[in-house]
Amino acid sequence: MVTLNCTIEKKLGILSPPKLASFSMNPFCFVVNLTEFSLTLTNSLPLIKQLKGPSLSLSLSRIMDWKTFNPWNVTIPGLALVKDIIGDTLSSIILDFLNNGHILKETNNTFIFLIPKIPHPNSIKDFRPISLCNVIYKIASKVLVNRLKPHLNSLLSPYQNGFIHGIGAQDNILMAQELTHTIQYSKGIKNGLAAIKIDMSKAFDRIKWDFLLAILEKLRFPHHWICLIKECISMVQFSVLVNGRTTTPFKPSCGLRQEDPFFPILFAIFSEALSATLSTHQSSNNLKGIFVARQGPKINHLLFADDSLFFIHLDPKSINAFCTTIMDFCEDSGQIINFNKSFITFIPLTPLSSENKILEKLNTNPSDHFGNYLGISLDIKLKRKAFFSNIVDKIKKKNLSWKSKFLNFAGKATLIKSVFQSILVYPMEIYKFPLATLNEIDKILSNFLSGGTHHTNIHWINWDFLCLDKEFGGLGFKHLHHFNLALLARNG
Repeated sequence: MVTLNCTIEKKLGILSPPKLASFSMNPFCFVVNLTEFSLTLTNSLPLIKQLKGPSLSLSLSRIMDWKTFNPWNVTIPGLALVKDIIGDTLSSIILDFLNNGHILKETNNTFIFLIPKIPHPNSIKDFRPISLCNVIYKIASKVLVNRLKPHLNSLLSPYQNGFIHGIGAQDNILMAQELTHTIQYSKGIKNGLAAIKIDMSKAFDRIKWDFLLAILEKLRFPHHWICLIKECISMVQFSVLVNGRTTTPFKPSCGLRQEDPFFPILFAIFSEALSATLSTHQSSNNLKGIFVARQGPKINHLLFADDSLFFIHLDPKSINAFCTTIMDFCEDSGQIINFNKSFITFIPLTPLSSENKILEKLNTNPSDHFGNYLGISLDIKLKRKAFFSNIVDKIKKKNLSWKSKFLNFAGKATLIKSVFQSILVYPMEIYKFPLATLNEIDKILSNFLSGGTHHTNIHWINWDFLCLDKEFGGLGFKHLHHFNLALLARNG
């Protein structure tokens, strides 16, 4: 095991920091297609309006619960306690940056903390890095987010739903299921249809800054905003926390910090270059998408953050347009395709020549299954019981991992509410669960609460009674069938 800090730094490869990327504003071919969506003069005026103190107070109130460690070892709640003492100084620092573009270098220092992915990590690959931004930078970044959020709908295409207020992952999942269902049952298509899942390796960390800034310029962002964003992404300095100490600081040459409040919006704007180009090809009939109903719109891609699905006809023209678009986008933006996690699924009776052509161009693998999209399986051909068995197995696995822990009755009740039943919220927003599956889950949770197996434990109180609110004598557990119907009704 490596414990010396200097040796760990060498393993991390951070002793010789890379040079900063140059901002050349190259005429990227993808930026040319960003013509349909852009900021109008009316939308730009609120962005360039002079910022004042109340904007900071609003942003501070929205991030009061952020208690993460940061380079100044100051949390948001701690800062709020002393705002009467340092409030004026703090406001002047933030407003000077937002209004004049002058950022203190120290406010953009960031720690990288390594979280183990597995119980006993053995190499650097077994850790997941997270960024801990400075508290002052977070406030300034949140102000920019609050100003830009109302205008996102005018900047992003309808096929890109990640980080958009009011649109959840379930909307993309439902559309993906309809499209994959169309592919599964389509027959007699001359050249065939395909669903393509492309995974980008370290998508957030490879974004070219000059490519992102060129997109902002094409979308008609005010020059002042482009300068602010350039300061935010390029003036950052990282230090890795190793055994409680910081390593030698280094500067990145590309990428975005995922814990930056501004990161989700910037990544959505970055992805718009690909979305706009695919839509342009479809409008010019160079790339044929798939429609679910005859009068419905043709869809050739669904983007949600870094999860991407593509649906195309396999005629030679569409294959060439799609493959050229993906490869050019990777070259311009700095993205790299992870071929091990990317695959293509074809409809039945697809001509072998069409399959070979696109497989050769993308250098990826064919698959008989659609796999998971945003954590939900798209293989709806599975039998109903088998389809939900993965969720039940996940509950059982969690149950076994906690049975060895010595928890009292109150601890078990809290665990059921916060862990076991919360696992079901996401899939329940999309599917109506069979009663047999819900009864099986209830049985697992009831056995866990009573402290034994189904052969040895004694259930002193009926489970349905425990699902009542506390004011009626229960413990407030969710009645899964009613909860499932409520989630479906909300999304319907």
